[in-house]
Amino acid sequence: QPYCAISPTTGVWTCTITADEHGEGGAGEHMVSVSSSDTGRTWSAPVKLEPDAAVANSYGVLAVTEKGRLYAMYNMNVDNVSHTPSGASLGRTDELGHFVLKYSDDDGKTWSQKRYEVPYRLTAIDRNNTWHGKVKIMWSVDQVKRIDGTNTVVYSFTKMGSYPQGAPEEVFFLASDNLLTEENASKIAWKLYPDGDHGLPPPGGNPSIMEIGRAYV
Repeated sequence: QPYCAISPTTGVWTCTITADEHGEGGAGEHMVSVSSSDTGRTWSAPVKLEPDAAVANSYGVLAVTEKGRLYAMYNMNVDNVSHTPSGASLGRTDELGHFVLKYSDDDGKTWSQKRYEVPYRLTAIDRNNTWHGKVKIMWSVDQVKRIDGTNTVVYSFTKMGSYPQGAPEEVFFLASDNLLTEENASKIAWKLYPDGDHGLPPPGGNPSIMEIGRAYV
């Protein structure tokens, strides 16, 4: 899933992509970025966001500030979880762990050495998942949106109750009011929507509308 942003200062196109020579969910899955300075005619060689591809990192979303800083938010199995609580080996390890963030100030040529947690609170589906909330099961396949007339950005992701991609599933939204303006990445704040203990049901469930500020999703 390539997600792209255009720098307002240089005009360079940068995309983040989940790469894996063994196919989706295989060993060594990792995030890369590629850039184009000629509107997509040619592209740079892939740049890894994480130096250690042995720890699964994948499914990134991308945002760009008015100053051209890129922020990539993605899944990472930071704790290298490889087995269920009962001891069964996981077939894939890329849809659990943490959301993390890195930034680039040079159109994706390099990325911050430090990664930053994108925190969110536990809800009922986490507390009742395969690890009873000790491990989060989730992934994101979405575009970052900016709410009209504000600096708030938001993207959606899915929490899952059993691993991998097992029912129940609920959709949540992570929003930040200061990602586009705060230059200290450690001070970027996040809020989980909807409020309460449950997200939106998947397609086929009851239709849901929720308000984030003055935007409806």
